[in-house]
Amino acid sequence: MGEGGVVVPPAGYLAAAREIGFTGLTVGAVTTRVGVKYSTFYRHYPTISALVAALADEVCTQASLPEPDAPWQTY
Repeated sequence: MGEGGVVVPPAGYLAAAREIGFTGLTVGAVTTRVGVKYSTFYRHYPTISALVAALADEVCTQASLPEPDAPWQTY
């Protein structure tokens, strides 16, 4: 739960991480962006690496893959 009782779903942490960017990505930067304390972050992700892994999973699941018989030039 964020400051003032606002619930921040895991997608909110992912969105904040995308906005911050990899070079500035820290637990402190994410918690400041979404308005929660460190302990709240750790309820969703045990480490900053776990958040990065969740971002990678999100990117991979949203990627469009070529059709098996499509020519390679399509992509």
